[in-house]
Amino acid sequence: MKPPKDPAGERFKTRYTCINHADAGDFSRALRQAFPNIRFLRAPYWEYSIFLGQRKDGCWRTKRIKNEPPNLHLPYVDTMGVEDGGDFLAWLEPEGWEPLWFGPNQNGIHFIANQPKIWFKIGVSHEYPNWGHPGTTALSEERIESRYYYADKEHLAFLNKVWRILEKLTSNTYIYHDRKTLAPKGPTHQYGTWSGHHARRWCLEKPNRYLRCNLRPMEAQPAD
Repeated sequence: MKPPKDPAGERFKTRYTCINHADAGDFSRALRQAFPNIRFLRAPYWEYSIFLGQRKDGCWRTKRIKNEPPNLHLPYVDTMGVEDGGDFLAWLEPEGWEPLWFGPNQNGIHFIANQPKIWFKIGVSHEYPNWGHPGTTALSEERIESRYYYADKEHLAFLNKVWRILEKLTSNTYIYHDRKTLAPKGPTHQYGTWSGHHARRWCLEKPNRYLRCNLRPMEAQPAD
């Protein structure tokens, strides 16, 4: 018999994605319709990583640090659909909320003591040369993610709705290709990476384009 879940326990919700800036723009508009008080800001303005050394398995240990936005203000953006992409943070701003700045700490960093608790983070994909396969291009795999507490039903309900909105704008059916040869291996249904309709159209425009290095859509998406 499984032990009951700790109401105060922290949970993690994530999904792997391939969405380009056009998909991110559609996602932003849909989120604004569903949540009028949602706000977007570029994550690099808000946080950065420091390296803590290398583990025994060879991987680097990192720690993410809150950064001080310029002039102690929050650099909100109207949409996540900008061509240079990157990582974005989205949260629901409570009515009448104002940031309460603390600091600087021992590292000279200011931080918000009352950051809105209902949030998620998402990465917008970028194009890159498909390593090991000259002449081909891929769209990077990113993810949408958030941490929440099991007892926080409001945050979980928000995340579930965000995931449903994203699901309407994405698909997860592909032709899977061998990583080494890029030879097609057949259709893959309900793969773990969800790609936006615009990203899928981009991929289908040319035979040397891939999603997440070795995936291609099963069929074209309907035109707008």
